Amino acid sequence: MIDPNSNSFWRRKPRAKNSSIKSKILLFFSIMLASIGQVLLKYGVKSLGGLEFGGGAAAELFRIFTCPYIVLGLFCIALNLLVWMTIISKLELSFAYPFASLSYALILLIGWLVLYERVNALRIAGVAFITIGVILVSRTEKKAADA
Repeated sequence: MIDPNSNSFWRRKPRAKNSSIKSKILLFFSIMLASIGQVLLKYGVKSLGGLEFGGGAAAELFRIFTCPYIVLGLFCIALNLLVWMTIISKLELSFAYPFASLSYALILLIGWLVLYERVNALRIAGVAFITIGVILVSRTEKKAADA
């Protein structure tokens, strides 16, 4: 039987306020990295004229991994993974993970401004609901810290 008192996994660790602020800055850096990585992948695939694995997987993989936009996009995503692991080591997952959905809003904006994608009212409304949800989640940490 697991004794919660003897296992550090079950104990809450006090968190310094300064550490929480640094974690939140990392959280927004993570959102930026994830968004930029996805946009670079899209731009890279677009610059290749799409992907077609029917003619030969090896040749297509070579094209993918020699495209600078795709390589840079994958680098951003890999770097984001390291940043994300740092974040979840310091913040509660149920608090941090909803913030990752802000990348949807950022990608919508970048897609519209950089990739010239069409953005309609329904997409904007969806992103607005996501943003409202993240605002609500962000307020829960303040309440937990005050309690």
